[in-house]
Parts: sequence; structure tokens; C-alpha cells
Amino acid sequence: MSNLLDILSQRLENGGVQDFATQLRTDETATAKALGAAVPAMLAALGRQGSRDGQGLFDTIARDHDGSILDGAAPTYGGHPQAFRGAGTVEHLFGARQRAVAQGVSRASGLSMSKVMQLMVMLAPMVMGAVGKARSKNNVESPGGLGDLLGGVLGRLGEALGGGGGAPGGGAQANPAPPQTFPGNAAPTQSRSGGSIFADLLDRDDDGQIADDVANIGAAVLGKGLLGRLASRA
Repeated sequence: MSNLLDILSQRLENGGVQDFATQLRTDETATAKALGAAVPAMLAALGRQGSRDGQGLFDTIARDHDGSILDGAAPTYGGHPQAFRGAGTVEHLFGARQRAVAQGVSRASGLSMSKVMQLMVMLAPMVMGAVGKARSKNNVESPGGLGDLLGGVLGRLGEALGGGGGAPGGGAQANPAPPQTFPGNAAPTQSRSGGSIFADLLDRDDDGQIADDVANIGAAVLGKGLLGRLASRA
């Protein structure tokens, strides 16, 4: 199966970080750290959305996101129509947790909140496009298939978090968590460890904990090289 993380990492490596840094007027090191935290947070939000409304998410991806946006450079992506819908996507994915997620990305990178919000708006079309490209490459034609695709990615991220160091909540975990799956519209049922942290990342009452976890997840993802050579820039 064509891996969604590989699609994203290749795009970020091939000028993506520089595009963001140039647009934001930030250095590439801080920008790479911000992307390392923001990408998994968005994937977690997509997994959450898929568990709540799998059909709706599938229809949106199939209708509006074919991956062609990845051929252009942020923030306009060559004038792609989806490039200008990033703010709405971020609002839809994170809702009332948007600020808490942004605080986590800010802590991970040292970027200001205003820069982080701009980055998230620019990043959202890329992430959605990458999901669409992965869907197409893997011939995913159902909500359940899309849920499996997202669940596999979150499971891979969770294995990194559970496999030693950087696990949110503090400390390494002895055994990697099994991959998360979201069959159909069923909500994930794993306990909160390793990969399952993504299942409830945005559903906690404590915004401070959300921010801490987003920052820690970003550090772990970069440290494990799950976004390719992005870590070499951070």
C-alpha cells in the first residue's frame, strides 16, 4: 500500500519546507519542527473525522482532493482551487481545539501563534491532497478503505511513539502499540497508549494537555524519521 506519510515527506523534502519558510519569513529549522508537529495533528483530526463520519470524509476526498495540488508550491499551489480553502479545512478538522493544537505546534517549533496559524492554513490543502493521492494510488473506493488507510498511518505513528522515547504523557513504552484501524464508521476502541493517543487527542477537556501532546508527538515523529529527511532540517 502506498504510504501517506511517504507522499507527505517527499513533498516536504522537495522544496516544501523552503516554500513554507519563505512565505512565513521563518527559518527552515523552526518551520520543519512546526511541520513535524502539525502534520500528525492533522492526520489525527482526519482519523477522528473518519470515525465520526466516514462517508462524509470519503465523499469530500473523492470529490475535491485528487492529489494534483501537490504539483504546485505553497501557499497557492499553482492556483489550485483547493489552495484557498485551508482556513475552512483547519476549522472543520479542529473546531474548538484549533488554538490548543496551534499552541502545541508553537511549543514544538518556537514559532509565534500567528505564524503557526498561517502555517496550518497553508498545510491543510497539502495534507488533504496527499490523502487524495494515497486513496487513488491504493484504489480505495469506500469509507472503510479510507479508514483503513488513515488507521494504518496513525498506527505507524503510534508505533514510533510507543517504541521508545517521546511518547506523550512522558516516558517510553515497553511495547509498540498495534496499528489503529477505523473499519467503516466504527470508533477506535484501543486504550490510550502508543498509537491510540491519536484517537482521543482532540477530545480531552484540558487544552494544555492537547498542546503538550501535539508538541511531544512532533518531536517523536521527527526523531524517528517518520517524515523522511525533514528531521535533518530541524
